[in-house]
Amino acid sequence: MRSKLSFFLFFLLAVACTKPVQLTGFDVQSWQADPNGCLGYRKGLIDTLMAQKHKLLGLGQDEILVALGEPTRHEIHKRSRQFFIYAISSTQACNPTPKQLKKENLTLRFNALGRVHEIIYYR
Repeated sequence: MRSKLSFFLFFLLAVACTKPVQLTGFDVQSWQADPNGCLGYRKGLIDTLMAQKHKLLGLGQDEILVALGEPTRHEIHKRSRQFFIYAISSTQACNPTPKQLKKENLTLRFNALGRVHEIIYYR
């Protein structure tokens, strides 16, 4: 019984002490201030983010929410596959002109354990 309690306390301590991911040169406030990609902030930050995507791989959903904020869309597919989709530019919410209908987004795919296992930037 003691070993189970010790393990549980160690696990809680490890989770509580995890530091948020540090993305060099990435302005999280600007990213979060542009939830639909209409202001162009995300477009200016996407290259910086993609250069450091290795820092996001393996993170849990809560850690991603701290690092990037709420996604534009959250999709749940078969077999508990989950996706966070962040609009980069030209969403319907921006009232794009016909020339700007090309949508860009960043998709984070989570595995069954809730960890990021793939990051795709659709241009």
